[in-house]
Amino acid sequence: MWRHGRPDRVDESALVVVAKGEVPAEDACRANERFQGEAQPDEPLLDEKPLDGETPDYRRFAELGEQGVLALCSDSTNVDRPGHTRSETEVGHALAGRFAEASGRVILATFASHIHRIQHVLNLAEKHARKVALLGRSMERNVQVAAELGYLRLPEGVIRELEDVVGLPPERQVILSTGSQGEPNSALALMAAGEHKYVQIAPGDLVIISARVIPGNERTVGRVINALYRLGAEVLYDDNAFVHVSGHASQEDLKLMLNLTRPRYFIPVHGEYRHLLGHARLATSLGLPLERVFLVEDGTGVELTAETARVVPGYPTGRVLVDGSGIGDVGAVVLRDRQLLAENGLVAVSLAVDRQGTVVAGPEIASRGFVHMKENEALLEELRMVVVKALADRPPGVPFDRESMGAQVRSAVRQFITQRFQRKPIVLPTILEV
Repeated sequence: MWRHGRPDRVDESALVVVAKGEVPAEDACRANERFQGEAQPDEPLLDEKPLDGETPDYRRFAELGEQGVLALCSDSTNVDRPGHTRSETEVGHALAGRFAEASGRVILATFASHIHRIQHVLNLAEKHARKVALLGRSMERNVQVAAELGYLRLPEGVIRELEDVVGLPPERQVILSTGSQGEPNSALALMAAGEHKYVQIAPGDLVIISARVIPGNERTVGRVINALYRLGAEVLYDDNAFVHVSGHASQEDLKLMLNLTRPRYFIPVHGEYRHLLGHARLATSLGLPLERVFLVEDGTGVELTAETARVVPGYPTGRVLVDGSGIGDVGAVVLRDRQLLAENGLVAVSLAVDRQGTVVAGPEIASRGFVHMKENEALLEELRMVVVKALADRPPGVPFDRESMGAQVRSAVRQFITQRFQRKPIVLPTILEV
């Protein structure tokens, strides 16, 4: 059954699984993937004043606790934040003040899945006689679907085509965009780089990044913010203004969920190891025995029976890389080669030999990403002489072997380049037997 538990995203609820008898190992609770047990409130943000008025179903959670919850799997992302997570309604009030003060264009970037945040922007645009353009395919698609399902109210005439909106005076424009995480090809990143076809950032623009930076994206988001400032825009984001509330539960919310459900076993999920550990410690501080708290990561499962639970390791996990139309066909070796190519470039050595191993043509040197060939003819000539000398130093009478000759050429070129430049490009020898 599904129980309403998170008001900041439409239709997101807690999952309650009632299992009869033993839960098979193949359906075991897998860390950060799928959970088979009694209750999983996912990201249990308990908003007392949600935009849609759908408050969390505290009564049902308490009823589940009375009936007996075997295992609770709960989000750990904000376990380090004390208190309660602030309400989405508060963000609406804060954004209202920013819209009222804005004298020029307003550009707001947020997650395309955050329908309530999008509703705030549409309502404020209507109030201040502004028109809204949607940027980003996911933003356009989500707005359309949410409106069709009745989760998003579209004020009449507020959403217009981008070409129409940019033709209006700046004080009547709102750009609702994706790219809050600094994604390289997102609409906001293109605007910051001055490469967007229709929107050019100008002094007087107010850019609001209404999202929390996901760990790991700090550098890319920082680059976008710096670029926007250089173009003369005023930028508001999580560090310098109240323009966002988290979609994750804070410490007191997590404590409330634990106290309501009173699980026999607890499995902290969703977050880095430090978050999982902090959530486990939070549970034990409320009286849950340490042996009933399972701190598991990807590749480890939890097998549940009607009365017990145990850790089951050994599930295959890892990254599945998508490259063009290929899925999973790019592995660690290919990635390593691409990284080396990107960082140090490629030097290709080509030569032709007879059946005795005597060089009859070449060596020819080609470089990609190492040096510019037309400007470094002298260096390329040095590399040719290095190859010639290395082959001349081969012991006489040794039978010709293409693989060993290629290894000898590769070693000589690498040694020369490393000593001269302290760089390690990929060296690719090609030996043709004629």
